[in-house]
Amino acid sequence: MAAFRPRLTLRWARLLAVVAISVLGLIFSIDARSEPSAVSSPLDKSQALVESPSPAVGVPSADVGPAIEPAAARDVARGISEAEVPLPPGLNTAAALDWQRQSDTGPITAGDVRSLLQANAARDWVWYATHATLTPQETTILEQIPEWPALRGNALGEIYQGAIARILAGDREYGQAFAARQFRERGGEPARDVSW
Repeated sequence: MAAFRPRLTLRWARLLAVVAISVLGLIFSIDARSEPSAVSSPLDKSQALVESPSPAVGVPSADVGPAIEPAAARDVARGISEAEVPLPPGLNTAAALDWQRQSDTGPITAGDVRSLLQANAARDWVWYATHATLTPQETTILEQIPEWPALRGNALGEIYQGAIARILAGDREYGQAFAARQFRERGGEPARDVSW
């Protein structure tokens, strides 16, 4: 029985490590420092993003929060996305991302994940706006995109602001070309009906 005990301890240690990583992922996904309050409708989520603080500009990501373990990145992204990110009906490009690969270039934080999720959602909304008839609530979300923290006050936000203005003015052809270019530059196509 003495020879079996170390295996049992190793098994428990592995189980505890998995649980610890899961708990850390949950903690990072509900980090209250930069997270809008949990809301449910896409319009409410968009409004919460508009009202949330901008991320720190010029601060290395390691200084914005603790690094997320690559194995937990997808779970952290799912938690943040479900709680905070407004998505158009039937689209969720971020769910199709290889979250393990996103962290291959260096440590990522919950703030990095939020920015990536918002940028992907912006692309999804622009694509959706050029392929569907928008409801008034969806039009409001589209108008709010340049004010989301990941796009607010930067070149990407300005690019989206101009594109969205043209789309809402009825230039669907430009909007479709813009959306296609955004997906082509960042790889892939809109991910339809993809869940976490």
